[in-house]
Amino acid sequence: MAIDVVGSSSQEMTNTTTTTTSNTDKPRLLHDSLHAIPQGIRFPLAGAIGNVLFLTGFNACVTAFESTPSVTASHIYAGFFCCFIPVSHALTCLLVFGWPTGHYVSSLAANAPIGLTAMALGTVATGYFDSIHLEHKIDQFLLENGIVSQPEPDEERSEFYSSLVVMVITGIWSFVLSVYVNSSSSTTTATKDDKKEL
Repeated sequence: MAIDVVGSSSQEMTNTTTTTTSNTDKPRLLHDSLHAIPQGIRFPLAGAIGNVLFLTGFNACVTAFESTPSVTASHIYAGFFCCFIPVSHALTCLLVFGWPTGHYVSSLAANAPIGLTAMALGTVATGYFDSIHLEHKIDQFLLENGIVSQPEPDEERSEFYSSLVVMVITGIWSFVLSVYVNSSSSTTTATKDDKKEL
């Protein structure tokens, strides 16, 4: 009987150790239930939330600066995107890759080039779409094909369709680079931890 008690307590200790080890291997997400969702699904989900926030803010800025002709849509995009980089990074940390184990600022600095290159790509694309009047062309396409009955008024200077196209382009760009940067940083951290144990 004493043998059974010792055996069961050592088994409990082994199970506790295994549970503790597996919990520390998981990244710190916003909620533990997010671990049940594959990372490949969490990334587009975080991107969709971030893009809804970004598009809302960007279109609000376009509306706010529409009376200033010297401020173009690409200038608004660049400025707003720079301000949005920390918000986007925090969303990605909390929903996809986990909160950084070190300092948030160092993680942000490692991921900021992704946002900056996406901003540059988005700024160029927004400027190009503005120069070819993509909004007007899409409005005309929707009108000609009977999808809408009236085009959007031009005086509002809305950039909704251009924003959607830019969102897709920068989303793909950011996904590829984020997976590369954050996978390599977690591999580097794991290698450093293995070396410390030796």
